[in-house]
Amino acid sequence: MEDITTDNAYFRLVRMTMRLCMYPLVFVSVFLSFLLFNLSCKKENIEPKIVDSATVSPTTNTTNTTNPTITSTTNTNTTNTNTINPTITPTINPSTVTQTVVTTTTNVSIVTKYPLSVNSTNRVASIVVPSSTFAYWNANYYGGFTGNWDSVKVISNIVYQRFKDEFDFIFIITNNQTKPSSQPYGVNFAIQNKVQGIGKSIFNNAASYGSSGKLLSFMWLPWKYGIGGVTSNGGFYPGGPTLHELCHNWANHLPVGIFKTIDDTNPNLPEKNANDGHWGISDVGGQLGGFASSSFQSNVDGDPLKYHGHIGSSLGFGLNANGGNSVPYAPLELYMMGLISKADVPPIRTFSGINANVSASTIISAFGNGNFWATTMRTYSIDELIQASGIGQRVPDFTASQKEYRTLVLVITPSVLTTDEWTVYDDQVSSFFKKGDDGVSSIYNFWEATGGRGWVKADDLNLIMK
Repeated sequence: MEDITTDNAYFRLVRMTMRLCMYPLVFVSVFLSFLLFNLSCKKENIEPKIVDSATVSPTTNTTNTTNPTITSTTNTNTTNTNTINPTITPTINPSTVTQTVVTTTTNVSIVTKYPLSVNSTNRVASIVVPSSTFAYWNANYYGGFTGNWDSVKVISNIVYQRFKDEFDFIFIITNNQTKPSSQPYGVNFAIQNKVQGIGKSIFNNAASYGSSGKLLSFMWLPWKYGIGGVTSNGGFYPGGPTLHELCHNWANHLPVGIFKTIDDTNPNLPEKNANDGHWGISDVGGQLGGFASSSFQSNVDGDPLKYHGHIGSSLGFGLNANGGNSVPYAPLELYMMGLISKADVPPIRTFSGINANVSASTIISAFGNGNFWATTMRTYSIDELIQASGIGQRVPDFTASQKEYRTLVLVITPSVLTTDEWTVYDDQVSSFFKKGDDGVSSIYNFWEATGGRGWVKADDLNLIMK
């Protein structure tokens, strides 16, 4: 019986083949239709993935010997309660486009739509993410930059599906009314560096995030008022640390040992190296900490080891930051940014042996007023600083350096932004990234903080959309 069945099958196959040979065009047409159908089905599964439970460490810079992750944990928004007015007259209407990605959560793949919106002024973009993804950003100290950065890669690849590769920076803002208590006020994540002489090695990981080589860094601000700027109704958001995080693209990446600092929450602890990207106890006096050189006093109260410094109208100074967007960039910061020559950088005082042999109670009360003790003070000229650090001359120097940049301000949100929310973001972006005076003397936008030497462009997004 089995042999008969096999023979019958064989003859049926022969007859079928003969018929197909009589109709080759029909066969080819059917075959091609089948092939195209399969390809179209597979296309749904090639989009980037989000892994909410990622535990793998990021590989942002396999060649950089310095730390590319710079964090600002200083509270620079203590006056927000009195100066922020989130209720602003609606003026902006977003238009929406969509992208499709595959989200992986606990090993279950689901297809989710992520609307990407650009507001009518073409200054701000937004992506709606699943509530679980938004919660992941809020729950982790580095937000979506925790783990293997899959969430960031999904977002950036959506960006580059919609925009040309024109962005030097991408600001990601999580749409929180207030900053989550466990989060820093801002973080800079370097993607590449092509500048020599700032203490940072040369590397380029832009391709991992959809850029062909333009993208320099991501900056993350975990709440909606982080940028700062003038509002459309005449008020202003103090904001920050926007200037601070931008500065981290170039500073402070000098080798450890030159700048010293202390733990400002427990100043009686021994001094430590300021190797976290800030100026510590020094008279650099800029966005990354330190006091103004013009405020320096020695031999305070007749004590040869007691010194004083402050910045602006404050009684003291910050070790890591100096009040959000309330102070401009210091000359050393401007030099690292490629905006002034080294001849324009004044001598810099650094200190060591800080608070040695002084009681804890005395240190704590004194530091709040800008006073500290040190056994050694050293003054560096810029050439001496370059030599002592071994970083070499900046290349390119200020005559050939990049001075104008382009950024994308991207809001991630679990639900579509309201018209009022679009206005809050648009006001800040319009003011902070303006090429000109923002009209408020107590805060600085980027152009003002650089003395008009640099500019970050954020508008005209419609001109670079694909």
